Amino acid sequence: MAWTLFSAVVGAGFASGRELVLFLGDCGAAGPLAAVGVGLLIGLMASPFAAAGRGSGPPAVLRVTSLVLAWTTLAATLAALGHLAAAVPAGPAGSLLVAALVVWAGAALPASRGLAPLSRLIGPVIAAVVMLEALAWGAGSALVLLDAPAAELVPGALQWRTCLSGVLVYAAGNALFGRAAVARLVGELRLEATATRRACALGGLLVGLVAGAGLWTVGLAGSSAQPMPLMTAAVRLHPSAGLLHSLLLAGAAYTTAVAAASALVAPLEGLALRLARSERRIGPVSAALAIVSVLPVARHGFVEAVHLLYPLAGWTALVALALDWVFARAPWRRLY
Repeated sequence: MAWTLFSAVVGAGFASGRELVLFLGDCGAAGPLAAVGVGLLIGLMASPFAAAGRGSGPPAVLRVTSLVLAWTTLAATLAALGHLAAAVPAGPAGSLLVAALVVWAGAALPASRGLAPLSRLIGPVIAAVVMLEALAWGAGSALVLLDAPAAELVPGALQWRTCLSGVLVYAAGNALFGRAAVARLVGELRLEATATRRACALGGLLVGLVAGAGLWTVGLAGSSAQPMPLMTAAVRLHPSAGLLHSLLLAGAAYTTAVAAASALVAPLEGLALRLARSERRIGPVSAALAIVSVLPVARHGFVEAVHLLYPLAGWTALVALALDWVFARAPWRRLY
């Protein structure tokens, strides 16, 4: 399950480097360490199970917020896949439709048969490629890890206020989305709380280490101002590395899109079962409804979706977690 969380979080925005710079660019020389901190926070908060001895606050707050995050993530990743499928003769609309059909094929399956094996296949490849790119950029450099990104990402001193807010917002958004993404798999496999917490902690640590390596690579390559900083860094390394990274970007976008659609499928299936009182699975129909709902937003493009939706979703998640912390404590807990 650790790779499922990792693959859900590491989507097109992450693999392109765009969201790393967006949220952690103001951390300057401490960017790689801040990225590791983000991963640790994701692992701490992503478990679908509440801490021992307390509930999860107002049940609707975190549940609804997680679904909103899944919806926004699905919109952004579908936009990225539509852009990558631009070679389809039918044009932008046809490319987006092709991407939607491919995502539907993965999300319609149970998570244990679709998302989980897909994550175990693609997740380690994403981690290995980003780490190798970081090693390749650092091999010929005399700069130490903490000095490398300073000049490129933030000229001058560390902007600690925006860095701290970026860390918290980035971690909160990914943690709640990760919680929604793995919840369907946890339910299907009937995993215990302890095993789930450990898997989430490991998945979060993997996210942090790979994010730190990616941010360091962007600093060494001087590509933070580019629309896709990590992709640009790979191209500058070698054209073949650029081709490999484009395939990696497609794989990262696909796994995250399937995870987001899968997160939206679970409540739709539950609602249908309660209304129809039937045990028959409606995964394909639920996945189709989830994907169709984001198409109007996805058609506006990947970069626009990341810059508009991700910060808004992250701040919403941070507020939801704060409300969860407040309302889970007496005397407020009795009101919910």
